[in-house]
Amino acid sequence: MLQVLARTEGALGPGDLLRALGLGPGHKVALRTLLHDMALDGAFASSDLAERIRGVRDLPDTAYVVVTGFDRNDRPIARFLDPERATGEGRAGAQREAVIFMTPEQPGRPPLTPGAKVLARLRKLGAGRFEGRTLRTCDVRRLVGRLSASSGEDRLTLDAGRAGLWSVEAGSSGDVGDAVVAVAEPVSGASGRGGRARLLATLGYANDPAVLTSMSLYEHGLPAGFSDEAMTEAEAFGDVDAAAALADGRVDYRDTPFVTIDGADSRDFDDAVWAARDGDGFLLRIAIADVAHYVRPGGVLDREARERGHSVYLPGLVVPMLPPRLSDDLCSLRPDADRLCVVFEIPIDIQGHAGEARIASGVMRSRARLTYEQAQEMHDGAMAGAAPGSDVTALLGALFAAHDALRSAAVARGVRVVERQERKVTFDPLSGCVSVRVAPRLDSHRLIESFMTVANHAAARIMRRCAAPGLFRVNPPIPDADAGREAQRFAAARYSASPAPHAALALDEYAHVTSPIRRYADLLCHRVLDGRANRCGKDTLESRTALASHLRLSEARSAGAARDAEERLIVFHLAGLLGASLDGHVSGETPSGYLVTLTDTGAIGLLIDETALHDHDMPDSITRVALRSGAPGREDTVSGLSCPLRLAKGMAVRVRLSSVDPVTARCRFSLVAVSS
Repeated sequence: MLQVLARTEGALGPGDLLRALGLGPGHKVALRTLLHDMALDGAFASSDLAERIRGVRDLPDTAYVVVTGFDRNDRPIARFLDPERATGEGRAGAQREAVIFMTPEQPGRPPLTPGAKVLARLRKLGAGRFEGRTLRTCDVRRLVGRLSASSGEDRLTLDAGRAGLWSVEAGSSGDVGDAVVAVAEPVSGASGRGGRARLLATLGYANDPAVLTSMSLYEHGLPAGFSDEAMTEAEAFGDVDAAAALADGRVDYRDTPFVTIDGADSRDFDDAVWAARDGDGFLLRIAIADVAHYVRPGGVLDREARERGHSVYLPGLVVPMLPPRLSDDLCSLRPDADRLCVVFEIPIDIQGHAGEARIASGVMRSRARLTYEQAQEMHDGAMAGAAPGSDVTALLGALFAAHDALRSAAVARGVRVVERQERKVTFDPLSGCVSVRVAPRLDSHRLIESFMTVANHAAARIMRRCAAPGLFRVNPPIPDADAGREAQRFAAARYSASPAPHAALALDEYAHVTSPIRRYADLLCHRVLDGRANRCGKDTLESRTALASHLRLSEARSAGAARDAEERLIVFHLAGLLGASLDGHVSGETPSGYLVTLTDTGAIGLLIDETALHDHDMPDSITRVALRSGAPGREDTVSGLSCPLRLAKGMAVRVRLSSVDPVTARCRFSLVAVSS
């Protein structure tokens, strides 16, 4: 059934499905039962397949969800893991995050705690609001937090942040007075927000940034290492034998002066680039690590890479999709080392329009490993420090010129360029230093994005034309009849077994092929293109729809782990600024007070202290209403003011940092001034 749904496009009725399966109308009841059971098993939970099935009444609505907290009645609340369903229409048609109110688990089953991922059956309550009932738990939730002494001599208290306070048995947990961070799991019969838990491990002390980072591994269920079998399989590969590879039919690209351009802390170099003028246009070559040569379908390496789905990058820590022998060594396009690769050779005209791509397996040798900053400085004529050879400087001129053409084509087809400041959180395990800075967006970043986009698009065009069994990257727009292209909003991009437009890039089809060291979807597409790039291939029996769903969940897990680790380290960084006055803006409101986002670090904290404001700090346009504290609607007068103050979302404020807790990523502020 999944193969039929994946191979066909558009809506399908019961009759269409029966004909595709080679069955007669007498099987209609059995078909409905099958689709119903598939829905309850989660087959349609993270895909658009259910929406394509016409005429099947009462098909259960199911989805993978993650518990995020509790409502005022201690009932678990959750959000969709699928970005497609993450937002819903609220009042007056406004988009807001959809909320699922979960039914508490039955006695004897582990409780739902923040971070738990489950397959839920849904019942719609209203706009963007659902009731959910657990069908299947996707993982065993781990509680991670700070241990402290409890009133009972043989019990300790674990503060797991949003998951509440838990009582655990005392053991070899170290000196709890030094704020030991520990991992535990709820025992059956506990509530979702507290109760008895079983201690599994202690990680270290809360004042250690490495411990704060490693908390994400346990909270999000990330694998700690590879199996012995996977490590043995990876270590068995010998160094690259260029002569043997060329004798096997690979193209020799070692005379092409490829360069890699990556972040300063990158270790796995998936791609290298080269360009040269070709008549009025350019000839591009994008070399991509040939991971598919090493990771064969069905092997141990393949199974573990598929389960991981993605590499996870945390400050000071990488959880790779492949063992280090491959990710950091044999597959990584290091400078001055022969490497097996797949090369996309793409001509573009002076307007940046791409011609037909030629794809070949080859052997390459990178000339230089450049950081984004080095590439930009060399191009601008202001390279600092030791510079690579002059051939690299000349190459950069061609690369940037080709990028200008590609960017012009993107703008012409309607791509909206949105520049966002990105905060970079770094942690050096050797020195223990944590830094938070705004990373500048350089033209060298955009250059690599342009080259990767043209290669990914070329691969998607070939797979679509040949009906090849790869995965596509789709990005539908959010319907808005009144919005023009400039105001158009887009849903989060996702993997799909069927080609569909990528609206944000204004492309009819798109895929991921340029990062096979760190993304399983890219590895799969390499296998599809290998030997079939210039001729049509046949579909496989593998369910790409199920794989797309799995990778969407893996992507969300990786992003959540990175976000949580960065938030903790930002709060750890702020600990050195206790008592300092910091600039920010009001970003939300809770029953306990206002949420303030700091300008420099992006940290979000609670403003609860009603500190005095003087009249000269107050712009005339602000209505003076009290900061709320306690129950919603309660208003108190800010001390020192003749009339109260009300803060509005987006209002610029200056706050004093009152307290921080890196383990729970909490910080609290007191108000100093409101800016005009």
